[in-house]
Amino acid sequence: MYRNAWHKLIHATTLILLISCSSNNTNTTVTDQSGTTDEGTTDEGTTDGEKICDQCPDDWECKDGECVEPDCHVDCFGQTWCEDGTVKQTPTGPAPCELGLEACDEVSEILSCEHGCAEGEIGDPSNPEKHCAPPPADDKDLDGIIDEEDNCPDVANKEQNDCDDDGMGDACDNDADNDEVLNEDDNCLCVPNPAQLDTDKDNQGDKCDNDDDNDGYSDFEDEFPLDAAEWADFDKDGTGNNEDTDDDNDGLSDEEEMQWGKDCSLTDPSVADTDNDGVGDASDAYPNDPFPAFVLIENPKGGITVVLSKVDPMNATVDFGESFEVGQSLGHLCAAPDNSKLCSPTCAMGTFCQMGVCVEDEPKQCDEACAEGQVCRKRLYRSFSIGDFKTDGKMDFLAHSYPADPDGTYQLWFFERLEESGNFPQQYLGQVKQLLNGVVADVDGNFLFDIVVRKADKPNYLANIYGTTYLGNGVNSKTNCAVGPVEEGCAFTAVENAWDIKKQVAGQWGSPAAREAQEMTGDEFNDLIFATYASGGNDQTKVYLLPSNGDGTFATAEYKFSHNKTKKQGPANSILFADFNGDKIGDVLMGLDDDGDAGSAWLYTGKGDGSFNDKGKKVFDLNPGCNSNCGEKPGHSGNAKAFDFNFDGAMDVILGYNFKTPWLPPSKLVVLVNNGDGTFKDAQQIGPTYNGSEAKRFQSPQRLCPFYND
Repeated sequence: MYRNAWHKLIHATTLILLISCSSNNTNTTVTDQSGTTDEGTTDEGTTDGEKICDQCPDDWECKDGECVEPDCHVDCFGQTWCEDGTVKQTPTGPAPCELGLEACDEVSEILSCEHGCAEGEIGDPSNPEKHCAPPPADDKDLDGIIDEEDNCPDVANKEQNDCDDDGMGDACDNDADNDEVLNEDDNCLCVPNPAQLDTDKDNQGDKCDNDDDNDGYSDFEDEFPLDAAEWADFDKDGTGNNEDTDDDNDGLSDEEEMQWGKDCSLTDPSVADTDNDGVGDASDAYPNDPFPAFVLIENPKGGITVVLSKVDPMNATVDFGESFEVGQSLGHLCAAPDNSKLCSPTCAMGTFCQMGVCVEDEPKQCDEACAEGQVCRKRLYRSFSIGDFKTDGKMDFLAHSYPADPDGTYQLWFFERLEESGNFPQQYLGQVKQLLNGVVADVDGNFLFDIVVRKADKPNYLANIYGTTYLGNGVNSKTNCAVGPVEEGCAFTAVENAWDIKKQVAGQWGSPAAREAQEMTGDEFNDLIFATYASGGNDQTKVYLLPSNGDGTFATAEYKFSHNKTKKQGPANSILFADFNGDKIGDVLMGLDDDGDAGSAWLYTGKGDGSFNDKGKKVFDLNPGCNSNCGEKPGHSGNAKAFDFNFDGAMDVILGYNFKTPWLPPSKLVVLVNNGDGTFKDAQQIGPTYNGSEAKRFQSPQRLCPFYND
């Protein structure tokens, strides 16, 4: 009846448990396999056989009045199995193994919860039938793989792994990867590595370690997989970023790019061209602005004309093309017209002169009738300053309303450049008593754009020129104060009486000043240049340096040299202060008068010790047809400015002038591209020819740092 001794043991165990666990209070008679009975009280009305069968376990059979055990057993997974392979009883509670199978363990050591079968038998717990049976004769290690197909017939290894493909499974191969290093000594069990290199000493050989130097970067992404101090080399120069002081090889150190410094900007140290505009960070005046540089032109009919440059960095060429208007309407006001002498011919009745153009009076646009001597005129935008006043590495600009409001003040507007090239939303900053129109530079060394403004007393000849410095505090969307204390969130803080050059200008006819600043005295603060001439004729021009004190004020002016001493050149109506020959030393370019050699300009190069070569070199001529004793000839310009439009490191020149007569329109705006050595290509016109003086009322960008970094 019993298939083996184990079944008999199960029977005995079950019988013991059943007897000990019975909770019936009546006496019962149970017949064992020998036929003996235990006497007791029975229920009335039943036969002895029926009474006995009532006491049989649920899974036993009642035959001839006896309880007969089926040929079944309970496995260690809590299921009762019978000879026909069916489940006789499946527990609803936890399986005995989950309960510790204490009963099984107490009865016999041969029961195993690991396999759910008795010793000497096999079974697979993942098999839903969970049969236990004697092991097959052809599978000695009981791993389910017959011996003739088993690569380790004496060691169970169901996965049959064989790293070195030698036919001997890893479980029984003492050199699994066949590298002549025993498994117990091998730091890469499945990868041949006879040298046993272990760079990071983590007991995992380099051959099987996906991070050999244990620096947190996998060998797949680590450009220096055996150097824990390095993992990347952005510029592919063979030196890791941690050791390399210039990761992107753009000429700017990583430290310099991540803080305001010599490059006067914050850029990405891992990318040589942060804004991806084709101009490297070291040469890009606005390294976070991918859009073209631009110039601004005052529009006598309202709005601001923006003209975009078109640059080919590869060929270092520059052109100007697309233009568009920006600026919301500022309404009308009663104010005096511009000087009628600036318009030719004289304006007709009902019109007045505005920026050299005759425009119609619009009395109905004003709330009340204008006083005598006034006209109802549209507020325009005037006196621009282009820089990076928001300090985000992108070009933006300031503009004032014109003419002044009835209280004598001007509206100051900030125009921010957004992601789209032509998108310039504007923000009102407040009222200012003086036009913030002058030298745009960093004069206090804090890498913010400041504006140095001149004011002249000139009843006839000059009596004095003095200045106010507006120190920049930065502009953001919450700025609602134009000028005032930095604590109040104002865009600028005024330094009154910042300088005075009465000694140099008193009694002089004119005093042009450069719109650029350069550091010339070795103190890292940007200094200014101005000049004086004694008469309106072909007279010499004296040049002075105004050293910065680093706090917005300036020291006593220092004489440097004289231009046109022999009267064979020409006076200077424009003076520019920048590095024109590429040696990172400030130079002076000056001239552009109607007298002498009309329309010509001369370059005086800096020596590097704060002085200049006093022999100027003629570098361009707007009026080549008249080179001496010209007098009242075209070529006069008092608005020339310097900016490197093609970003080749050499400053170009942009200027507007009346090209038929020196004083009256028409006018045009031109750019002269630097050849890289301080000489210039022929003048190239920007935009249309203007019937008024608009071409003379323009603004070009300024760079925060005076020099480029190679």
